Amino acid sequence: MKALFRKEKSIKWICLALIFMIVSGMGAKLAENNLGKIKVTDYTKTWAEMASEIRANSEANHKNIEVTFDGSNGSVDLSGSSYRLSFKLLVPNTATAENPAPAIVTSHGFYNNKEMQDAYYVELARRGFVVISLDLPGHGGSDPNFATNADIMQAVENTGAEACVEWLASQAYVDETKIGLTGHSMGSIGNVYAIIHLVNAGHPEYVKANLAQAQANSLPMFTEILGSVPDGLQNGIIAAKYDEFGIIRDDTYNYPTSSNCIEIIKMADPSFDDSTVIMNTWYTADGPTQINAQAGETIDETASIAYWIATTHPLTHFSSTSAGFAVDFFYDTLGIPSGNTYIGSEHCHLWFVKECFNLIGLIGFFLLIVPIATLLLRIPIFSKLIRKSSSELAEEAALLPSFKTGWQQLTFWVCGICIAIITAFMLEPLYIDPHLGNYIFPTTTLFPQPTTNTISLWISLCALVIIVFTLLSWAIRAIAIKSERTRSPFASGSLRSIGELLRALLFGFTVVLILYIVVWAQYDIWGTDFRFWTLAVFKFPFFKLPVILRYLPFFLLFFTVNAISNISNRFKDVPDWLSTIFVCLFNVGGYILVWVLQYGTMITTGDYSYVLVSDHSHAMFGSLAPILLIPIFFTLIISTIVTRKLYNRTGNVWVAATVNGILNAVILITNTFTQLAYTIA
Repeated sequence: MKALFRKEKSIKWICLALIFMIVSGMGAKLAENNLGKIKVTDYTKTWAEMASEIRANSEANHKNIEVTFDGSNGSVDLSGSSYRLSFKLLVPNTATAENPAPAIVTSHGFYNNKEMQDAYYVELARRGFVVISLDLPGHGGSDPNFATNADIMQAVENTGAEACVEWLASQAYVDETKIGLTGHSMGSIGNVYAIIHLVNAGHPEYVKANLAQAQANSLPMFTEILGSVPDGLQNGIIAAKYDEFGIIRDDTYNYPTSSNCIEIIKMADPSFDDSTVIMNTWYTADGPTQINAQAGETIDETASIAYWIATTHPLTHFSSTSAGFAVDFFYDTLGIPSGNTYIGSEHCHLWFVKECFNLIGLIGFFLLIVPIATLLLRIPIFSKLIRKSSSELAEEAALLPSFKTGWQQLTFWVCGICIAIITAFMLEPLYIDPHLGNYIFPTTTLFPQPTTNTISLWISLCALVIIVFTLLSWAIRAIAIKSERTRSPFASGSLRSIGELLRALLFGFTVVLILYIVVWAQYDIWGTDFRFWTLAVFKFPFFKLPVILRYLPFFLLFFTVNAISNISNRFKDVPDWLSTIFVCLFNVGGYILVWVLQYGTMITTGDYSYVLVSDHSHAMFGSLAPILLIPIFFTLIISTIVTRKLYNRTGNVWVAATVNGILNAVILITNTFTQLAYTIA
């Protein structure tokens, strides 16, 4: 065994990756449960089960909590629905039936899942609050619960926040008079609808406080729909100065003087007539009000407060400052949970410890790809995918074209830079209102993810751009360099047979299956997954498998073309590591340019980049594209490296193409919004 370990590098890498994952699981778990002081449980319940448990708990605990999502709230009756809601429950050990604690429901935004709110739920739970972090419908492990013609924004009317509030209120360890809501972006809109539903059902008292994260236009919905803010409700907003969706719409760049901010303050203080709102200050009907939460004071009347942070929309849920605002807000409104000491908002760092441990696991996950693939290639059924031995690959490398010729360098740099810029900038118009990508590739029950539809269209166009410029580059060199005329630019992508393609697909599925068995094991052992900010690899529900398979051809097309282009850009007088870096830059360099233009302009001027979006009426939707590029940026770099590593072991681009295509499809499709109910056929 020792000899095998010394000889086999793949086993060493697997052991290293597993060590990373074990450390990740232990560390993330201990950070999440605050060294065992918090019980963390993941639930998946149907709406009907939630209704039944609310009624049973309420009776058993002598509470008078009614189910309002039975149609009495003015919306559809979901009390008998078999649609599932997924949520994480955190109960501090100080919250008991004898000492009930305040509770908070936190919701993520579009394209996210419940773990994306860890900055909030970790910091609030460690301070003694009972917290539910909810997967919105169509996200994470929650089912879509929308009609087939539902608009994305209309779909947030029944997010499950209302059900979670009542489920929490019915628990013996929760003080039902002290329940709050907070949500990021779409989650904030859903929370406002939940409160409106409670008002319509005659139970506005179920929610005492509501904090919006990076969604300044959600709170004015109270006056738009109800005519006024519910009496006694405390509202707050964490506004992001560089909010991609609100910088023009809500003037978040100048938020203290914006009409949106003033409107929110006037919801509590109708007589407010100043030109500037004082940030981090409560406003009531009596004007600015100071609260000393550390001394046990709370605010118990209709009130509004605004917080302002110099960050972007997605970074609002990845910020100790934002989490600190939430801590201050709920201390001020719900009080210090009994049995807990005051922990100031400046001490909001435990969540980031969890994220760092999650990142260690994410690194371990990606480190597993090549060694697992290498070991699988020893199995007879997959060993046939190895086209060339190490000596044959060395001979091939010696016959590669030289990079020293002027025409070779010119076509390499010009075509590579053009591919980088064109492919990156193509995503923006596909997201411009009225969402051109979804007009070309509409959302249906067969293809139920609007974002994935647009990305599938985009990567197909990217594959076409790569093919065009590869042919152009070859044609120019063929004219200028005689030796290039007989060299096919797509030679590395040739298939020996259909059987080889099927074998490669089976290989790709096997590699990804093993990787996700590890993900499942990590979750079942530690209750944690692999993530950092918007890039996440986690245990997903099996009912998403048919959806993954339908979108898979688009990903296989792109990653096959990308792999062929990658292998074609090798030269005998350029080290493999250096040409790999060049290809990585061509894959993601355009994204960097998009971000520089987008955020450079927003930070310096408070406006959108007219290079990206020339019409303000379309800008808000176009701003989604740079956000979606964040996880794709990293997975493309990883895929580029994996392609080189596996080709250098097999001489077969299809090995890497199938692994990268399947893995990227699974990561993306399980980590986004599914608008419509799934169909199997």
